[in-house]
Amino acid sequence: MSGRTFHVLLVGGGNGAFLAHRPETRTTFVTSRELLTWFGNLGHHARVLAIQGDEPDDLVVDMVGTIHAVDPFDAVACLGEPLTVLAARIATALDLPGVPPLPVVRRIVDKESMRTHLAEAGVEDVRARTVENIAELAAIVGAGHPEAAWIVKPAAGCGSMGVSKVTRDSDLEAALRRASDQESPIDPDRANRRVIVEPFLSGPQFSVESISQHGVTSVLAITQKFSHPETFVELGHVVPAQIPDAEAEVVRSYVVRMLDALGFTDGPAHTEVVLTSEGPRIVEVNARVGGDDIGEMASIVSGVDMSAASIDLVLGEPVQERLRNAAPSGTSEAIWFVTAPEAGIFAGLDGVEDARALGPSVEVTALVQVGAPVELLSDSGSRVAQVRASAASAEEAVRLAQRAAWKLNLRIAKRVPAEVGAEHAI
Repeated sequence: MSGRTFHVLLVGGGNGAFLAHRPETRTTFVTSRELLTWFGNLGHHARVLAIQGDEPDDLVVDMVGTIHAVDPFDAVACLGEPLTVLAARIATALDLPGVPPLPVVRRIVDKESMRTHLAEAGVEDVRARTVENIAELAAIVGAGHPEAAWIVKPAAGCGSMGVSKVTRDSDLEAALRRASDQESPIDPDRANRRVIVEPFLSGPQFSVESISQHGVTSVLAITQKFSHPETFVELGHVVPAQIPDAEAEVVRSYVVRMLDALGFTDGPAHTEVVLTSEGPRIVEVNARVGGDDIGEMASIVSGVDMSAASIDLVLGEPVQERLRNAAPSGTSEAIWFVTAPEAGIFAGLDGVEDARALGPSVEVTALVQVGAPVELLSDSGSRVAQVRASAASAEEAVRLAQRAAWKLNLRIAKRVPAEVGAEHAI
């Protein structure tokens, strides 16, 4: 690489993170046309390749390979959730570093495969099974304990999309249809619409924020999660979690063992777990920094910029010493989300100044634009606003974020407000 700038193929997301941390790096950006409008600052890329949502992986790999032949890449980066499998396929085809190997990514993305692999490795015994029709789902649910609960969800889903908790008395057909209707932004193979059913895991929910390099995993933070009891959409988070030290160590050790068993050796991971009465059990693993501002909050609390460290990993730089020598902030960071009381059109957010008046750490952000449609809570994308807050303890941070969120009032209209303009008419 002597005499030329490092060239990274950036797949899916992470556009802003690369520009902020390593603006001198040349990047070629590959994303879907559906996601393209999410990103700003596209002009700094050497080129941008926007693909159709149903574009075959093989065709995209060939197109990227053609670019690689004349303007070689040094690494592949995938800093977000979209197109995770595509990024791994490209890296494997071009023999480039930067993302986990394709078999590891597939093992993580496909939740049935993940559970099978962990069971065979002796890590845990929770099983997931594919169901193709209502008869198969009814047979599994009916064969269990009469009071048992189950989770029905897409095999490669994300963002709480298509997830339902069911029992024998539930509308199983609706749950199956809800999971089947979801397309996965993680795996662009649109034929992969499999639905799985697995036991419902009862207990407090956490996520573990970690970075691995050369097979050594450093746990930087444990996040406590507060989810809606029916939709399982996350309503709030706090870092660090309110959890006794002994239980925190059990969770940390369990996640490190699980990542080792899956063959995950390099990169950031956001691992969701439930602390059941029998110990920690995995919900899912994500080969990325946590979303919902979790990565940023964990960075503040741990003293490690997780996005920056993840980018440096892609560039082949050592990060373990930085992780070992980090100085925790000693503070707690919380976030709470605001949801629409009814479906309609977002007309505005009132009470922002009242919320901010509760403390200098309070930050209020609308997650949708005025004039955009909103719906009742169904997945992570249906949340309308968020509140961030910092405090000396996790309990205080959560309470402050909640109090600020309760000050907010969403204005929901039945039609587009006149002041928005005709261009937003639906």
